[in-house]
Amino acid sequence: MPLITDLLKEGQENSGPDRQRELSARKGARITATSHCPDAFLVYMPTVNHTGVSRKIASEEERQRLKRIIQSERENGHGGFIVRTAAMNAAEEDLRADIRFLKGLWAEIKSRADAGQGADAHLFTT
Repeated sequence: MPLITDLLKEGQENSGPDRQRELSARKGARITATSHCPDAFLVYMPTVNHTGVSRKIASEEERQRLKRIIQSERENGHGGFIVRTAAMNAAEEDLRADIRFLKGLWAEIKSRADAGQGADAHLFTT
């Protein structure tokens, strides 16, 4: 099996939902294929059970408020979110609307993939 460093070069663009972690002293480079849906305030990760808040939101009170809103909307702990910096001081209803939109978008993508619509439908089920 080839090494990741043989397949991707530093600075090379990587399209789609894939992400790569830089090579460090303790861990090698890594690519993951986690599906995600970004919107204005949030990034929804339907296959991950994690809630994170942008490090650029420094106020611990605001970070906790955002986490509380997100966690109250997670159904049975499924799906994860990353709260983007733009969400700082956003109205709670705007955040909840973002959550509903992203969940609906994912449901539509999943439905189409399950039905086999589109040549690349299988790419959305990772």
